[in-house]
Amino acid sequence: MGHSKTDCSWTVRLEISRSATSEPQTLESINYRSAAQEGPPPEMTFTVKVVPVDDVKSVSVLVGDSVTLQTGLTDIQRDAVIQWRFGQQKSLVAEINRKAGIFKTFDGPDERFRDRLHLNNQTGSLNITNITITDSGLYEVEISSTSSKHTIHKTFTVTVSDAVKSVSVKKGETVTLPITEIQKDDLILWMFGEIVLAEIHKAAQRFYISDVPDKSFRNRLQLDHQTGSLIITDTRTTDPEEYYLKISSSRHIINRRIIVTVGPGLSPGAIAGIVVGVLLGAAAVVVVGVIYYRRRSSRNVNRQNPTSNGAQDPGDHVNEGTELTNAS
Repeated sequence: MGHSKTDCSWTVRLEISRSATSEPQTLESINYRSAAQEGPPPEMTFTVKVVPVDDVKSVSVLVGDSVTLQTGLTDIQRDAVIQWRFGQQKSLVAEINRKAGIFKTFDGPDERFRDRLHLNNQTGSLNITNITITDSGLYEVEISSTSSKHTIHKTFTVTVSDAVKSVSVKKGETVTLPITEIQKDDLILWMFGEIVLAEIHKAAQRFYISDVPDKSFRNRLQLDHQTGSLIITDTRTTDPEEYYLKISSSRHIINRRIIVTVGPGLSPGAIAGIVVGVLLGAAAVVVVGVIYYRRRSSRNVNRQNPTSNGAQDPGDHVNEGTELTNAS
């Protein structure tokens, strides 16, 4: 690989030494050799530090939720320096410098992050609470140390939307908390609070449902293995109202909040009342039918057997006239 630059009467060519490597996620000291194409051929070597950038990870979160941007560390080294920056201006929003005793967050542009940023003192990950639309944007973290030649650089694109899924259901009914589709490397967690209800890791063919500590969901949770949706049967008014969906992979992080409202179902007394009402209604229809049939039969008898004084019931006379008129 080469690059040429013309400067007056001579050209400098840069060549990467064969000893240099380009492994990802490492800081390499790459040796270059400069050779003049024209004129005297002075040679010199110099070192260029290359800091590779990881793929940008997209994060989708809803207004009012919390999100954690992970450093990927399990522990912070004693001489580590971690800096979190936000936006195109790369405003410093959090910093850890163990050696200098610095462990703090900043309010950021327009003080938009005031009291909403938190650092994990073990991993250096950044947590943003009560997230708002203005928190959307680019977040970058750089991790370096004097004892290591490696610098870690991670980039996150955070998208905040207003939609909150809301579902209403009657007590005793079944409700499905949906996902559209599972990707092969997705890790899916269904939670309420910090308690995991169900976990899906499709690549490992892991589909797990928890009983939760108080056993309140025992035998009432199901997972759709195709879509990842969580199904809750025999819903109860004591069930949680807020459920959280977390989907993470090498490409993205998605956080969703679903509000489930379980309304009171019909009590046994109400059900009994409905049944009685239906039965009484049916009985009333039968009684009316019997009365109509008996009156109709009585009229037919009166027509065939008039009374002793030759008079007929006035109502029968009118009905008979109406029937004749219709017949004509």
